[in-house]
Amino acid sequence: MSKTSHIQGNKGISIRNKLKNIDFNQVLVVAIDPGKFFPKALTCNYYGEIIQKPFFFHIDKKGFDILTSNIEIAAEKIHAQKILVGVEATGHYHQKIVQYLNDNDYDVLIINASTTSDIRSENLNWSKTDDIDLYAIATAITENKITESYLPQGIYQKLLRLTRNRRHEVNNRSRIKIKIRTFMDHIWPNFQGESKLSNQNNNSKSVNNIFSDFWSKSSVCIMENYPHPTQILKLGAEGLKNLSKEHELKMRQSTINKLLAFAKNAYTQPVEVLNTEITLLKKKIEDLKHTNDKINYLNEKIEELFVKTPGILLLSLPGISVVIGSEFTAELGPVENYDYAKQIIKRAGTNPVVKESGGKKPIYGSISKQGNPKFRRVIYLAGKTLKLHNPYFKIFAERLNSKGKSGKQVSIACGNKFIKVAFAMLKRKEFFHPPKWDGEPLTKNVYKKLSDDDNITEARKTLIKELELNPEKFVS
Repeated sequence: MSKTSHIQGNKGISIRNKLKNIDFNQVLVVAIDPGKFFPKALTCNYYGEIIQKPFFFHIDKKGFDILTSNIEIAAEKIHAQKILVGVEATGHYHQKIVQYLNDNDYDVLIINASTTSDIRSENLNWSKTDDIDLYAIATAITENKITESYLPQGIYQKLLRLTRNRRHEVNNRSRIKIKIRTFMDHIWPNFQGESKLSNQNNNSKSVNNIFSDFWSKSSVCIMENYPHPTQILKLGAEGLKNLSKEHELKMRQSTINKLLAFAKNAYTQPVEVLNTEITLLKKKIEDLKHTNDKINYLNEKIEELFVKTPGILLLSLPGISVVIGSEFTAELGPVENYDYAKQIIKRAGTNPVVKESGGKKPIYGSISKQGNPKFRRVIYLAGKTLKLHNPYFKIFAERLNSKGKSGKQVSIACGNKFIKVAFAMLKRKEFFHPPKWDGEPLTKNVYKKLSDDDNITEARKTLIKELELNPEKFVS
């Protein structure tokens, strides 16, 4: 007998198997709208007939007792043979509820907030209240518009928290750097560089910088201690040399000469007038150093966990670093949760919206953005990196560029291709080696991308025990 298909694919088959041979009048639907202080729930049957009106409960033992007690009372009323609980994914507030229900053997379905928004729109209802949200969640369950039915566990849960926290700190660092640049524009406008014009017609423009890296140790030290041009002039060449020795900046004579020349040419207000800006600048530089320390700490902890997952195979791709590899692995979770790569693409929301009618050629529009936004960002960053640094993906990107695709579209397409490649690698437990590639071998040594010797040892153990691979196969 051939395998039965379903119009909703594996998701449809899954819900069909759960409800097979069950009277829909005896299927209890529980909709839960999470919240920090006032989560709310309602119960109804599969046809949407309300059994219990919406009720609040707390995120504590007493609150969970109220929730489960009401579920059991409703289940008894309709002699429920099956209970389906749907929880909207709202920040992190849904996680404790899902964890509790899973621990108590309830069948929990997680629903994307954008899905409930779409359901409200379909019903021509653009209002948003707790009760309307609950009705939308219940509708999502009965129409099988679920996102996933599991939360990350064990090492994947830890890795997810670390990588997301790291991404938050990196974004915070970017904001701090913007503030520092703004303060320097007020204090010493040409510290970040002076324009160079090659001729009077301004046909060629470039910027002459003091430091090749604005965030180098030398540049940050100057901004922190001598941010005003008059302070640099007062130090002079000898003072700058002593400063360089004292803080081990290794400033070249050419850099010292530039600093003095730029300071002499600067036009700004006196130090006394800019005291507030200088004080705020120093505070922001303190924030920058503290944030860098936190990121470095998180990098260490992430690598320690990452080498214990099959995700280390992804390091064999040119262009995939520990950061991207660990973020992808954390957002993905165990590859065993997926049957094919398209499920992952839909979960990230990077699948294109396809429009086809009357047998005409299908039109591929923008991506759906219906999945996990954090996962989607990882896919975009992976694609953006791979199209520049991986020869296999670079050829693919060039082909798309020749068709007039934008840079963002190419990055998304490369990210989706990466999902397919990564899925195959993790499923088959193999290193990166494109079957149709006839150029130089592309597989990179995974150990060279790791920064700690203990992590390299742990990576070897993972390859031997978990993946049953020769850990020395690709070490060149």
